[in-house]
Amino acid sequence: MAGKPFTDEEKKTLVELHGQGLSLNKIALTMDRSVGVISKYGKELGLPFDRTNTEAATAARTADLKTRRLALEEKLLSDAERLREQMWEPLDVHAFDVKGGGFVFDQIDEPTPRDKVDLIKAATYALNASIKLAEITSGNGEDDAKFMIGEFLVVAKAIAKEGINDEVEPESEAD
Repeated sequence: MAGKPFTDEEKKTLVELHGQGLSLNKIALTMDRSVGVISKYGKELGLPFDRTNTEAATAARTADLKTRRLALEEKLLSDAERLREQMWEPLDVHAFDVKGGGFVFDQIDEPTPRDKVDLIKAATYALNASIKLAEITSGNGEDDAKFMIGEFLVVAKAIAKEGINDEVEPESEAD
């Protein structure tokens, strides 16, 4: 099934958007066309879509996110440690005195068994979150999988809008 024809007006728009420095994907979204169609007509018009800047920006963003995950991982471990230590520290108790009509403040030697359960649950949650961040940061391929899923969704959306166009070949990695 062939898509709608690419008009001269769209070619002008493509040249303008490319001149503004928009990426292939951004132009495709702006023009409501598939990446393949924009790539095909961009090549016909001699418009290069250099991915060098995109790759550098993606690498920088990935490094920044890894640094943030490492910092968060460390904070979560610290949180788990502090919560664990609270199990054995004195606890200030605040309660409402129904008879006296005011608040009562007291200190007990350590939290109640119920409070200890809550502290352990919170510490475990923080520890598990830290472990999950460590797995992501260690580079087990999860980021690559998310990127591939995102790319698949872009292509699927374009196919849903335009249908499969046998005239358009997918963009190769060298482009």
